[in-house]
Amino acid sequence: MDVGYGLKLGAAAAGFLIVAVLAVLLFNGVWFQVGFGAAFAILAGILILIAWRVDKKAKEERAGLPDI
Repeated sequence: MDVGYGLKLGAAAAGFLIVAVLAVLLFNGVWFQVGFGAAFAILAGILILIAWRVDKKAKEERAGLPDI
């Protein structure tokens, strides 16, 4: 098994943990004002928008390449 894959996976997990902790700390007041469900929906919507934008940029980069 490639050690590089394990390191990448560990780095991704650590990065996700840091982002999650920062989200909880930054949006601490939101949890109490609108409730957990609404705060989760807001954060999920933000993540979906970011993913859509990244996918759109990647699609533009491979515009001339044939589809598989």
